[in-house]
Amino acid sequence: MSALRHNYCGFMLSISAGVYENRLTPADCTIQRSIQFTGPRRRILSVAGLVYVPVPHDGNVYQSDEEVSAIKEIVEELCGHTLHDGCHAPRRLSEKDVLVVALFNLQVRKLQSALPGVRVGTVNKFQGQEAPVVIFSMTSSEGDAAARGVDFLFDKHRLNVAISRAQILAVVVACPNLKRTRCTSLEQMAMVNLFCRAVHENEKAVETAGG
Repeated sequence: MSALRHNYCGFMLSISAGVYENRLTPADCTIQRSIQFTGPRRRILSVAGLVYVPVPHDGNVYQSDEEVSAIKEIVEELCGHTLHDGCHAPRRLSEKDVLVVALFNLQVRKLQSALPGVRVGTVNKFQGQEAPVVIFSMTSSEGDAAARGVDFLFDKHRLNVAISRAQILAVVVACPNLKRTRCTSLEQMAMVNLFCRAVHENEKAVETAGG
């Protein structure tokens, strides 16, 4: 199995196991979808599937300037490379091919100001829509101190809606501290575990591609 297919399938199977009780499987045609890079990359090392971009920060609840800056770099890094969707002739990836999703309205407004020309909104706004690339800003520095609590930040259905909008590449931008979130119930453990599985699948795919 190629690193590309491993990354995409790992991403889909993590969501399938965590949200759909293993009833979801990736269609064969998805293997043809990818982004062809022609230059050096700093943030995005995979051509398809799930990418976790750790952005350290402290004290953020409803907004994160650090994640806004990182996402702006990611969009600039992606635009101009070649998009292969498996159905049409390859074309240049542009800002119109990117959706940026955040949990909190304050973060949405900051992202909109930093990314004119890019579609930015909350998870609910983009439910039912798709794009070649989706970038999800989790914003909060600490899971246990997150606005509206752990249940809101790590809600598996909200996470699923956010990253399953992606046709090719789903980018989760989050503080590494979130992996150490303290849980007070089995339900919270299951939700945080889904996020950690997504992170693990990406790290494993990067190791496979590099080795």
